Amino acid sequence: IYEVNDSLDFTSKADGIFGAIDSLNIASGVTLKVDNAQISNIDTLDGSGTLDIVGDGNVDLSSIDGSFSGDILISDSTSDGETITSSKFNDTITIDDTSGDSIVAGAGDDTIVVSKDTDYIDGGDDSDTIVLKADGLDLSSTDISNVENITFDVGSDASVTMKSTDVNSIAITGDSNTNSIDISDSGTINLSSAD
Repeated sequence: IYEVNDSLDFTSKADGIFGAIDSLNIASGVTLKVDNAQISNIDTLDGSGTLDIVGDGNVDLSSIDGSFSGDILISDSTSDGETITSSKFNDTITIDDTSGDSIVAGAGDDTIVVSKDTDYIDGGDDSDTIVLKADGLDLSSTDISNVENITFDVGSDASVTMKSTDVNSIAITGDSNTNSIDISDSGTINLSSAD
């Protein structure tokens, strides 16, 4: 077990930094920042700190076990067309690259922060939220499943384009600005879930 008791940033270190270490314990109030290749051998995660993963390429945390109760942040800002598979814990996945990623969030109350169009979002089990961070997003071609909430957090007036079936199955919360949803098909929408 590698005990992380101080905040560390390993993103500029070699990918094999953890070597044969397969377990991490991140203390409360501590952040461990790594890239996805550096944690490829990790199969157990404990503690209550923050694991901050900077993605470049596919990220797969689905096999990580343990009793982790902290935050897992997964940021992808370098390339497009990647698949990000998060853990069974409560994850925050940030998509702000050129578009086209696929997100499989797994179990846990996950937050998927979207600033660019993406191809596929599966929230997995539990209560999952998409946070919209940009105006003019087009999610009409995005395959969205197992997402319970969408929240606008753009900081200005914003609109998003979605399919009627997605709007009907997701609770929508606006911010203090004017928010709108453009429906891309001829389906009927039910606004009873909008706030």
